[in-house]
Amino acid sequence: MLSKQPSERLLEAIENNNFTELRKVARILQKNNLLNNLSKKGQGFLHYATYYKKPKAVQILLDHEIDVSVKNYHSETALHIAAFTDNIHHIQILKLLLKPETVLLTEDDNESTIFHKAVYGEANDILRFLLNKYPEHIEVKDKLGRTPLFIAVEKKNKNMMTIKLLLEKGANTDVTSSYGSSLRDLARADSVINALFEQDDERDFEKDSGEQDTSNYIRTFKQHSMPSHYFYSTAPNPCDSTEVQTKKSVTWKLSEPNNCKSSSIISEDEVYSPTYT
Repeated sequence: MLSKQPSERLLEAIENNNFTELRKVARILQKNNLLNNLSKKGQGFLHYATYYKKPKAVQILLDHEIDVSVKNYHSETALHIAAFTDNIHHIQILKLLLKPETVLLTEDDNESTIFHKAVYGEANDILRFLLNKYPEHIEVKDKLGRTPLFIAVEKKNKNMMTIKLLLEKGANTDVTSSYGSSLRDLARADSVINALFEQDDERDFEKDSGEQDTSNYIRTFKQHSMPSHYFYSTAPNPCDSTEVQTKKSVTWKLSEPNNCKSSSIISEDEVYSPTYT
């Protein structure tokens, strides 16, 4: 019987969690400059380890200096594979692969990055991880000029969760693709998406309205006639009127100037009025 080639042995070791064999064969392939070769199916060893969701195998391959930027026949790196599907193993793998951050914006044939791939796969946990760690790349574009939000709206991601996440993270809604399609126009074509965009506009407006000099005021809002068992976490906005009626018939007496914005955490059973200096 013919003995198996090192490449076959390595793939079996990855699939079967045989880490002793994996290290042994990885050393052989590294020594012969074969560790970055593609299989007959056009996949690299790092791609296979990622497909199989094997973070420990990925770490062993990295220890043997496998090239993270190697692409498969779709021009995808292992990063693209990991970013497409939500699971804890792929998040672990992404953290390992992103240690050389030079590969972060590697593109496939469509110039899609891992940010775009996460949107295509509706991998919201992975997308959230990427946006938290690399918020400056939220507007990265593919070869058609589409941002992650643009793609999410265009494909109407399931349950709108991806769209909500991108809007919450501050994605720009005024984007036009290289083929002339407007993100705003796409949003208006769907009532649910359009409602999300309108809510985002309102949040932006409120944020902008709050960027005024209020340093002359020290605001302390405390409740009137509030039952001891009832608790509000946020005070009403005093800019709306001088008397604000809220739940449980609780009234706030306010006299601050109209050009303002304020909110304050209040505690149970406290009763007092606004004070200024």
